[in-house]
Amino acid sequence: MSKEMIGVLCLIALLVLIYTGMRVGFCMALIGFVGLLFVTGPDGALSVLALIPWRAICSYTFAAVALFMLTGIIIADAGFGKDLFDCANHWLGNIKGGLSMATAAASAILGFITYSTISNITMGKIAVPEMKKYNYEDGMAAASVCGGASLASIVPPSTGFILYSMLSEVSLGRLYMAALIPAGVLFVLVLISIFLRCRMNPTLAPTSGQTYSLWAKIKSLKMV
Repeated sequence: MSKEMIGVLCLIALLVLIYTGMRVGFCMALIGFVGLLFVTGPDGALSVLALIPWRAICSYTFAAVALFMLTGIIIADAGFGKDLFDCANHWLGNIKGGLSMATAAASAILGFITYSTISNITMGKIAVPEMKKYNYEDGMAAASVCGGASLASIVPPSTGFILYSMLSEVSLGRLYMAALIPAGVLFVLVLISIFLRCRMNPTLAPTSGQTYSLWAKIKSLKMV
């Protein structure tokens, strides 16, 4: 059997396994190993199976991904997300749609500290009940959390940049520097879109009615 035919059959088998519900990573590993068995024989396939996963996991750069995830878990379990949301609420809560803006702002700060979906999910658990308490529309509350969480993927440091840097061999520091302006622009656009949406339809996000003095706002920065 030719190598081309082996490749076609492996691709078909890969798609079948994926559609059966098997995890994509395991599908790719299994099909890759089986394909190498036919192409290079048992010795070549086993040597690749022994070396490639080890090299990928033991990468110094890739270790940062696990540490970012660990930091996200610590932040989520320690309740730091609530402190960030409370601070953002002090500064933005009295604006129309302010709680939604506070959610986006707190999520952006979490993304700047550590790129982790865990911490942003925690932010959703904190922010959505608070928005519901002030009669925010369900879709608006959910969209605020999703929009805020999406900021973490572009705000440095981001695991997406780390993986791209590993694959493309581009300087990670330069990637982070290049992302600063787009991240800032995206953050401002999210806030503006929330503000305009709430101005166009005030029933989406009533004001919380809470006002804070300048001193209270400055004190709220302490935990941040």
